[in-house]
Parts: sequence; C-alpha cells; structure tokens
Amino acid sequence: MQNKNIIKPNIIFLIVDMLKQNKISANGYRPNITPNIDEIYANAFKATQHFSTGNVTQVAFPSIFTSTLPLDFGGYNQGIKKRPDSFPEILSKNNYETWGAVTGHPCCAHFGYDRGFDKFENLIDLYQWFRQMFRVELRHLITNYETKTISKEQFISSLSTNYLEYLNSTIRYLEEMNTLKLPNNGWNRIKLKKLVNNEIKILKDNPDIIAKKIIEFDQNFRDVIGKKEVSKLQKKRILIKEKFKGYINKYIFFYSERKAFPAQYVNNNFKKFIKSRNTKKPFFAYLHYFDVHEAKLLISNFTFKKIIDFTISTLKCLNRDFSKGGLFYDIALSMVDREIGRLLKFLKKNNLNENTIIIITGDHGTQSGFPNRFKTKGNTDLSKNFYDDWHHVPLIINGPGINNKETNELCSHMDLAPTLLDILNIKSPQSFQGKSIYKKAYKENKFVIFENTGNGNCDIKNKKIIIAIRSKELKVIYEVIKFKIYEREVYDMKNDKWELNNLVKENFSPSIRKSHLKIVEQRIKKIKNENNI
Repeated sequence: MQNKNIIKPNIIFLIVDMLKQNKISANGYRPNITPNIDEIYANAFKATQHFSTGNVTQVAFPSIFTSTLPLDFGGYNQGIKKRPDSFPEILSKNNYETWGAVTGHPCCAHFGYDRGFDKFENLIDLYQWFRQMFRVELRHLITNYETKTISKEQFISSLSTNYLEYLNSTIRYLEEMNTLKLPNNGWNRIKLKKLVNNEIKILKDNPDIIAKKIIEFDQNFRDVIGKKEVSKLQKKRILIKEKFKGYINKYIFFYSERKAFPAQYVNNNFKKFIKSRNTKKPFFAYLHYFDVHEAKLLISNFTFKKIIDFTISTLKCLNRDFSKGGLFYDIALSMVDREIGRLLKFLKKNNLNENTIIIITGDHGTQSGFPNRFKTKGNTDLSKNFYDDWHHVPLIINGPGINNKETNELCSHMDLAPTLLDILNIKSPQSFQGKSIYKKAYKENKFVIFENTGNGNCDIKNKKIIIAIRSKELKVIYEVIKFKIYEREVYDMKNDKWELNNLVKENFSPSIRKSHLKIVEQRIKKIKNENNI
C-alpha cells in the first residue's frame, strides 16, 4: 500500500459501451463526430492496437476489472464474483474514494462489479435485465431439463438458488432506482416490486409452479411474474402482443420495451457525487455509457433534450458515405461525444481538470456499416463475431503527468488495470495476468486472445469453446469441440485488414500458425485444469 500523504490524481474511468477504435475522428474517421473525444485524444497516451478480450459486455468485463481472461475461473456467467482482485478494490485500499454508475445489465452489481466501490449505482434497463435473466440463466436450465441432462429435482434446485438470486437483485435495483428518483421508463416500479416479492414467496413455497410457468412462457415469463395462475385470456394477450411487436420490428425496429438510461443520467449522478464527496481523498469515478449500444433505439426513446442532440448529431452526419451504412451508430456516438463535452466543462468549472486523469475505452466493438458481413439481419452469434470490428477498441489516458505519446504495441483489456496502477505507482496483485504498456517495464506483447463459448450460458464442459489468437501478422480462430482443437479461420492481418479472405485451407504462414496453436493448447490445458476436466 502506498503512502497516504502523497497527493494522488483523481481518476475518471469512462467506458463507452461498443465504442470502436476506427470511429474516432482523431484517427481519421469522417464525418467528424467526436470533437470532444478528439480533444482528450490530442494530449493523451493512446494505444492504437488495443483489443477487447470479448465481443459482448458480459464476456469483456471480467478482463477489464480483474486482468484475467473470460474463460478463467469457470467462465463469465457470474462476472467477477469468483475472481480475485478487482482493480477498484486496489484503489480503495490506496485511499481512493470510489463511486460508479452503470447503465448496462451485464456489468451491474449482481455480477460482482460493485466490489471495491463506496457507492455503486445500477441504472439498468429492467426489460433487458429480465431478458438477461432468461437468456443466460433460465433458458440454460430449461434446455438441460428438456434434454434430460439434469433431473427435475436438479432443475427445481437450481431455480431455487440461481433464480432467487436474480429476484433478490431485482428488488435491490427497484429500491435503488426509487432512491435515485430515476424515471419509470414505462415500468410501475411499486407494482413490479410487489409482483417480484410474490414470485419469491411462490418460489420458496412451491417451486414447481415457477418451473411450470417458466417452461410454458419461455422468454415472456416476465409477463407472469408474481402470479400463481394465468388465465387463458392473459395468455392470449401475451401472444398477441409478441406477434404485434415481431411484425412491426420486422420492418423497422420501432416498438421496443428497451429503454436504457442515457449518458445524461450518469453525468448528473456523477455531479451529485462530486458535490458530496470527501475532498480530503482523491476520487475514482467509473462512468458507463450505454447509448451507442442502443443506437438502433434512438427513435423509440425521446426526450426534449434528446431531440435537440439528435437533430444536431444528424446534421453532423450528413457529410458521409451513406452507402456504407452505420448511420445510427454515428449519430449515437456523436450524441455521446456531446455528453463528454458537458462532462469536460463540469470538470473545468469545478477546478478538477488539472488534477484528474481521464481514461476512455470501449468494452467491445460491433459491426456498424462496411463491411456488411452477415446476410441475416441482426446476427448476434458470439461464436462468429471474432473480427476486429468487434474487438478493436480505443484506450485513451489523459491527465496530469501523462505522456502525450502513442503506442502501437498489441495489448488488450488484460493490460488496462496493470497500466493504470503502473501510472499511479501502485503495485499490481499477483492475480493480474496482463502487464503495463505505459512504462515498458516488460517485454512487448506478441499476441492477444479473444474467447467465448457462444451465445447464452457460458458452459465450458458441454459447449464448444471459440478462441482467437491475434498477432500483428496473423489471426487464427479455433473451435474447440470436446477439447479437440480445429482451425476455423485464418486471416492475413497485414494485407487483409477487413478479414474478408479466409486462408484456412491454404498453406499460409505455417510457422506462425504452429506457434498460435501452441498458445491455444496451453490455454485449453489451463481451462481443463481449472474446471477439473
């Protein structure tokens, strides 16, 4: 632990969910939609070859906070609950006052991301929270039960523990949203709290009712939460509503219950924290913006302020190549950039800009415009999205004493926490597997790793594992089926930056492919040992 009398800088850690490296105007993207990020970028330490270890939030976040790979410690289903040493905990032990606000359901307190925070605010979209509850936890149980992988008793037992944890977290979030005086976003939170409490009571008294209900209603289970019996009329209403939504959204994604809290709310709560904080301590503030992730919903969740920002951002995007697509992404990023501008003004107004380090990154990227890789609209198959589109994200660090320089070293979210602690002269714990890329104390990274087990529940023992090894010369994507390793894709990263030409059947770069295979073999050996396989 460092000397508490040493004056340390404040830290703002900003994750813009789904922020891509190649969409920042300072990197040459046009139209110029990120002038405020560019201002930070101009005098910052920046890593131009920084990558996410996962292609969605749930997979990416464990590496950011604990410097461990997604499939370590049994996988990413439980976030960082079972992982050692989250970097906010290290900062808290080093006399930082810690505050955070998240707007994404996979990175909320339920998955352990509140560890090390004096105050942690869960500004999550309830619709997506229930969707996560089903897609990741309940659907997995149903599938295993229906395929007779688990018995009815095991199914009921899992519901009685895992589902109960989700329901208890739901009560916590409902109470927290009321305390924070957040808008209802279409939910009657008082009524919903009663229904969830009813569901908890039914689950404890007669879990068979819950099991039958979840199997019958599938992802629509949230519409019958808290009810012991559902009439035929209610069932018909649920079915009609789902058909109507599907018909409308087939042509334009307009009808949606998804209403994430925009960056404005995160900034407002950050301002409240600043006014009430302990001024004798430096602060670490973690801000998570979900706006870009929800770009396709821009027209379904308007406020007066949002209409103004939307209009200004749309005008900025008129000078672009519309044939390449990605318009809504650009508009959403432009709107987020305006919020970052407001954040910078607030820091300056409160004399915080001179002693505050600002870190900006994205948890993962996405496809947004050229190249249009998938023929099926809305493809979200995690096992296929291993392109740089989904992994190449910025890492920008600006503040007092930070060198204005650029590194082209390969690095990933595994290296983010060690780099921050290195800048602060705080020793990283032994559990951190990444390294600092700031002071160049170690050998340069030769490769980065991306991995997951596909959509839904992370099931290392029963699902195929997908691992990508990316060096500057070559990316090789492997499918590991029953722990046998197969090459699936090979890309020449020097001459094919868009990864359009799969060379897996060609005798291309055999020596590098051999070295990549050894890395995967070592990785699989570690995963098997950790999971007693």
